Amino acid sequence: METREDLQEWIAHLDELGVGHSPEIEASTGWLLVFNDPDGLEIHVYTDEEHGVDHGDRPGYGRRVGMAG
Repeated sequence: METREDLQEWIAHLDELGVGHSPEIEASTGWLLVFNDPDGLEIHVYTDEEHGVDHGDRPGYGRRVGMAG
């Protein structure tokens, strides 16, 4: 998913369908939405758009690393 706006459209769509989901979550580098598919599998949908907040020092958050090269 590209942008935070796309994520908000997913939230509205899931609400219309009556599908339970997490609130919009500020993840390590972008935004995240979590919900379960009909088989009970947990789906995590992330945005490519970054929020610019560095959570690398917080427990449970990832951090960006440089590419080996």
